[in-house]
Amino acid sequence: MARKSIMMPMLLAAAGCVGVFNTAFVGQKQPALRSSVMARQAGVYEVFVTASSVGMRTRMNVTPETTIDSIVEDARKSLGFDQSFLSSSDFNVYLKDDEDTPIKGKMGDMELKPWGPEGIELHVKYEPKACARS
Repeated sequence: MARKSIMMPMLLAAAGCVGVFNTAFVGQKQPALRSSVMARQAGVYEVFVTASSVGMRTRMNVTPETTIDSIVEDARKSLGFDQSFLSSSDFNVYLKDDEDTPIKGKMGDMELKPWGPEGIELHVKYEPKACARS
């Protein structure tokens, strides 16, 4: 009989804890969802930047005014390629689907869309220019 009387309060306490944690997690997720929608409405987009030669990638938030040069600088820092002996001008950025032609200019020149399976992925490649010889 004593066991039955202890089990019911324990079950109620466990159910109450699950309810509290569930509310806390839901409360944290909702603002994040709203903020991503608001970010898109404000013109902020998320892109993947991949250094495929070393298998590393990072996410970046960009606006239509973000330049490819600034993406190179941010990617170098994020991926650990910001050593002084590596020149930023030796890094080229390509769209994932077209690695033949480096892209230049601003992100607004690309077809920006919300991140998803068809989102924008950029590939950063280190391609040093030939040294000038005299």
